[in-house]
Amino acid sequence: MMKVNWLSAAVLLVVGLSLFGGANAQTNKVIIGYANFSPTYASIWVAKEMGFFEKQNLNADIIFIRGGAMGTQGLVSRSFDFIVAGGVAAVEGALSGAEIVIVAVPSNRMDQVLVARREIAQPVHLKGKRIAVNNLVGSAILAIKIMVQAVGLNPEKDVTYVTSGDPATRLAALQSGLVEATGLSPPFTLTAKRAGFNVFDSIPALDNLEYPSASLIVRQESVRKDPLRIEKVTRSIIE
Repeated sequence: MMKVNWLSAAVLLVVGLSLFGGANAQTNKVIIGYANFSPTYASIWVAKEMGFFEKQNLNADIIFIRGGAMGTQGLVSRSFDFIVAGGVAAVEGALSGAEIVIVAVPSNRMDQVLVARREIAQPVHLKGKRIAVNNLVGSAILAIKIMVQAVGLNPEKDVTYVTSGDPATRLAALQSGLVEATGLSPPFTLTAKRAGFNVFDSIPALDNLEYPSASLIVRQESVRKDPLRIEKVTRSIIE
């Protein structure tokens, strides 16, 4: 009769389960970049903090990226599996040949408002002035241009755009007088109000505007090869 070495069998079983668990965790690993700290992006943080990703059996890392343009570059280069960024970034990337696609839009309202120095009593007074932007391409500057046009100015001729970086840097540029206005979202709008700047958060022409300010973007190959994972990430974010 063949003797069974139970100790060896137990060791092999433990090793096998560990390898299977490690492989499964690696398979369920997702890296998600997000391009803004505004409340319209809160669903990605809530999903992480409340365990909604784990509920879908996903091991998610969320990483901040500076703007949608950098996010799409990271997505194409496979630094990220998903990004949450302005939908304009995806459209511009696709038009440039990137094989990426929007699969969900958790927020379809513009998350920025115009903020100006005290001497700019009305948005129309921005004619001939400088506006700080995050980048000269992508969702952020498009949102600014839409707002400028909504107040009756020509966004291509009547103002000058100055690349200043993230919201804190743009607010500092506003405070120092390097620019006369910028686009900000909460909580920076609250800081701007306390500092005495004019926050133009009620522009009638924008009341019913639908704008993909926060969009879940993936590579097209992911849609073809792993639609279930996309569904799980989407469910986690919208829960």
